[in-house]
Amino acid sequence: MISFGLISLPMWAKFQISVEGDWVPYYPAPSSLLPPFFACNGGDANGYYCNPAIDREMTEATLLQLQGPAQAAATWTKVDHQLTDQAEWVATVDLNEVDIISSALRNYEFNPVNGFVADQAVAHD
Repeated sequence: MISFGLISLPMWAKFQISVEGDWVPYYPAPSSLLPPFFACNGGDANGYYCNPAIDREMTEATLLQLQGPAQAAATWTKVDHQLTDQAEWVATVDLNEVDIISSALRNYEFNPVNGFVADQAVAHD
């Protein structure tokens, strides 16, 4: 296994779709999840995937969200099924996370999205 810090620029160029382990959607909606990875100009797609028809459908669904949420949801579902059928993305995620803490730590809190919540934690001697 290669340490994350040792990944060179030529190695990054070979990754098709990748995040550095810290990506979460801005909002729990398809418009926050799918376009970054599957739009032709998606910021996390690395240019490896571009389907203009699906791109148009994602744009249409985004524009419909305020005026026709049911129609937008149906369009997002269609896009999701198309991407799933094409098998464009295989998730490699390990949802297990381990925090090792000391008995000197007080107010430990774990958030299922962000992990350890440090702003309320206090360490005592």
